[in-house]
Amino acid sequence: MRKHQDDYAVAVTTEESLFADSSSTVHSVERALRILTQLASSSQPIGVNQLSRDMGMHRATVSRLLGTLLANGFVARDAVTERYTIGLAFIQASTASFAKIGFLDAARSLLQHIAEDTGETATISVRDRNTSLTVDQVTPDKLVVNMNWIGMRTPLHGTSDGKVFLAWMTKEEREKVIAMTLEARTPNTLTDPEALERELEQVRQAGYARAVEELEIGLSGVAAPVRNHGGAVIASISISGPSYRMSEDRLASCGEAAKEACRKLESLLGSYGFWGNGTQEVGALYGAPSAVPSTAQLRDLAN
Repeated sequence: MRKHQDDYAVAVTTEESLFADSSSTVHSVERALRILTQLASSSQPIGVNQLSRDMGMHRATVSRLLGTLLANGFVARDAVTERYTIGLAFIQASTASFAKIGFLDAARSLLQHIAEDTGETATISVRDRNTSLTVDQVTPDKLVVNMNWIGMRTPLHGTSDGKVFLAWMTKEEREKVIAMTLEARTPNTLTDPEALERELEQVRQAGYARAVEELEIGLSGVAAPVRNHGGAVIASISISGPSYRMSEDRLASCGEAAKEACRKLESLLGSYGFWGNGTQEVGALYGAPSAVPSTAQLRDLAN
């Protein structure tokens, strides 16, 4: 009889312990989600102390949860201010929502027109820390060989997309990135910081970047910046193709085509309130779905 009582007591204790652990885990998840919601709704990056005050959480708890979210890419931290904002993993996980609300619909319509008009591959990319991440791509049907870049990360210094992000970073941030090892992917990759800085100045003057066989031999392309309502670069649209087709004149004309596509995308998103009231773009995207155009409307406007 005594043994049964002891076994029962152990079983109850174990169940209570498991319940306590489960409850603690759920509580941590809830608080992490609250942090993500707070960051997504803020128009500016937020520091640990402010998050702690605004959310009524202990600073150590906020710091620990941010550390986990940062390690998994769900938040990003500014290296200079040490403040936090929504990270790329959060955006990637929400790609379906992006398409639903029209962001990628708008971009894809423009990419399709670029691919049709130029006969080359068109992509849209975003910056992921010290790399460029391709989030969508359209390739002309006539191309026999087709490289799928979606989901691929490439070095900032070796691609036209990456040079766009480098060119319009703050000087302090850019210097930190350039100070890192500039890996040579091909003999044409710029690995000298001073030479790269000179080219980035040309990028800013021209309004678009170019990369001639700097990532892969035989591949060349151009890219232009997509800006938010405040002028910050949030994405890049590129046009790329085999080097034998991308002459100097061809690169220049594709560069202008990329710039025009970026202007159209900015106009489309602005027209439908994606940048509304100074709200950070990610927060605005999850704002009022009623203001979002349909896919058909976006295609009509892109024409």
